[in-house]
Amino acid sequence: MMLGQKISLVRAELGQQSCRQKSSVQAAIALGGNLGNSQRILSDAIEVMDAVQGITVLAQSPFYRTAPIGPPQPDYINACITVSTVLSARELLSQLLEIENRFGRVRKVRWGARSLDLDLLLYGDRIIEVPKLSVPHPRLHERPFVLIPLMDVAAQWSHPVLNKTVEQLFAQLAQQGSLTGVELMVCDSQNSAESDNCSPSNCRFPNDVGAVVTPGKLVSPHLNPKVENQGNPPSQFVS
Repeated sequence: MMLGQKISLVRAELGQQSCRQKSSVQAAIALGGNLGNSQRILSDAIEVMDAVQGITVLAQSPFYRTAPIGPPQPDYINACITVSTVLSARELLSQLLEIENRFGRVRKVRWGARSLDLDLLLYGDRIIEVPKLSVPHPRLHERPFVLIPLMDVAAQWSHPVLNKTVEQLFAQLAQQGSLTGVELMVCDSQNSAESDNCSPSNCRFPNDVGAVVTPGKLVSPHLNPKVENQGNPPSQFVS
């Protein structure tokens, strides 16, 4: 075997070892959409994400219907998930953009209607500020349609810039009276959005089909009872 071939084999072996030894990081991702069958699109997107090598979906929030921001358009369906990944933040973002494109995402108007929107909210305890990537997401603490579903899967996750948990950020918005225009989906099978049988085919919203979400109205499981142990935050953040 020639020296060059030996070097190539050694490099390949080291690369495989590096992949095997790469530590996983937990990340939080927001999903939204308002074109087509949004419930189905979000569900399918989560399945596609879970099938990507290096990404494992850990938890998923219920679906919520949200009044749109921006130009006139249909209501949004929103959710949040947490994942475990060995991908870097850039690699993860690249996968999210690819999945958006697979589901027909077209960027024409800022805050315009879209078939699928995937936002990387949190990546371990990292603070990342590079072109086209800001982590934590710079507006996650201002958005009820992000914080409410994020409460379902990561209430105790600490925002590395604001040094507050998701639960504390949620409470802050509640005190400001800023939790508006978000409505929890309920499941027909057991009248619960957290039912194991809840799926786009048997879930609905309390209002009539096609009704517009009333700004100021919020149906959320997090407002009245004291929130205890909502979601499991990462036990540690590994580089």
